[in-house]
Amino acid sequence: MITEKQRYVWNEKALDLEPKLIRYAKSPIYVGNIIISEQAFFKYKFVRETKIGSSEKFNFENYKELFLDFGEHLVGDFQFDVELVGENVGGPLRLKIIFGEIPDELIEDIEAYSGSLSRAWFQDEIVTLEYLPQTVKFSRRFAFQYVKIILEAKSFDYDIEIKNIKCNCTTSASANVDQYVLKILDNELRDIDEVSLRTLRNTMQSTFIDGPKRDKRLWLGDFPLLAKTNYLTFNNIDLVKRCFYLFASQLKNDGRMPACIYTNPKINPGKEYIVDFAVMFGSSLLEYGGATDDWEMVEELWPVAFLQAQIIIEKIDESGLFNNSNDWWVFVDWNPQLQKDAAINAIIIYALNKLSIIAGRFKYSKEKKILDHTVKMMQKAALDNFYDFKNEIFLSGSEKQISWVSQVWMILAEVVDSTTAQKILLKMLKRKDTVKPVTPYIYHYTLEALFNHGLNTEAIQIIKEYWGGMIEKGATTFWEIYKSDDPKFSPYDNYLLNSYCHSWSCTPSYFFRKYKIE
Repeated sequence: MITEKQRYVWNEKALDLEPKLIRYAKSPIYVGNIIISEQAFFKYKFVRETKIGSSEKFNFENYKELFLDFGEHLVGDFQFDVELVGENVGGPLRLKIIFGEIPDELIEDIEAYSGSLSRAWFQDEIVTLEYLPQTVKFSRRFAFQYVKIILEAKSFDYDIEIKNIKCNCTTSASANVDQYVLKILDNELRDIDEVSLRTLRNTMQSTFIDGPKRDKRLWLGDFPLLAKTNYLTFNNIDLVKRCFYLFASQLKNDGRMPACIYTNPKINPGKEYIVDFAVMFGSSLLEYGGATDDWEMVEELWPVAFLQAQIIIEKIDESGLFNNSNDWWVFVDWNPQLQKDAAINAIIIYALNKLSIIAGRFKYSKEKKILDHTVKMMQKAALDNFYDFKNEIFLSGSEKQISWVSQVWMILAEVVDSTTAQKILLKMLKRKDTVKPVTPYIYHYTLEALFNHGLNTEAIQIIKEYWGGMIEKGATTFWEIYKSDDPKFSPYDNYLLNSYCHSWSCTPSYFFRKYKIE
């Protein structure tokens, strides 16, 4: 039983570990324009016309719309100075400022937006000034590379000059990612490493956040991927500990772990519960112990991790399969075609296996026995229900779907031996009828499976094609979703609200270091 007192202690520890953010300023590098382009992955392209310095001044006799490119994705607050050109401000000045992670966000009509998420997530602001000069500074934290400043209205008797435009960036990692880039990598992989590190840097704030443009909160599924990349790069261990304590302190009344945590204006759990995220909490703890040798904290949070497993074990039926009778959210991936039966059972097996390793370390024999028994039963059920022995492939759902996620998770769950796993993975990569994932989240676990079974060449090729593909499309941070054949795919019914700096996409930097890629 986890008491209220214990949760309070963990909450206090999380508060004590809140980082002091590193702050640094960045100014725009280019003035230009945005055009429709057949070469653009989405629809629009930023055309860089003039390189500028931080002291550049923009007289709005010459501009009605000013398009700026900061050269890379940034996270922080935004400010600029507005000077009076003339004697007096005869009437108020009205400016509109639009921020974009991609050029399309500055051009598309967001007032016509009809997606499933709030229109308020769009990064656009109106400023009305009744006297000049003034410094305009927004309290909202933005995530962007591109900015559009529009002169919407002013009286005829004066003009304005805008200067000292800058983003006051924040991170709990490092302002300079260049010093962390692996110089031994080839040029293509070095570029991928740099963009991966920038993605991680921009999502390391007072916690690890999923996306700095949208959601802006700590998510349980993204967290393990950021943590493991952080161990081998920026190595901010206190931030990892803070996130563990946040999740442990905010359990629901029935013990289930929330899928996300809010920290502003106060710590508060999200309403969502996601099966595959919660059951993996123990595997994240195991990785933390291995990376830091801080087994004391792993033991401290063991009851939380085991409780997440117990909640799921109660849903395993007599045949050894997960019975989602509560209709809990099973995520796996954003591909709407995905049949998730095989994957969720494999994820549970994987998670219980990792938790059993912790139980063995601390000699929790009773708990280890429960975990090992459940794993053995579920592994047998997985072979009986999902494996096509004739074709050596895993199937899922009533349609016997063949997908990457089914193969990858069954292999990570050690349902088949290593020789068979390698055959399945190679077959999966060659087949044209397999359902592929649409997120870097599952591409990460695909790489885990490939590297685990000695398929390093195939893994590196995927990194170059998938993450390198985003860079070819203009990415300076990696995206939440990437379908090379469907640029505007979005689970939110509008691609403009996809996150174009998303935490779960940063892990190439992890693989380069873990497997000593050159």
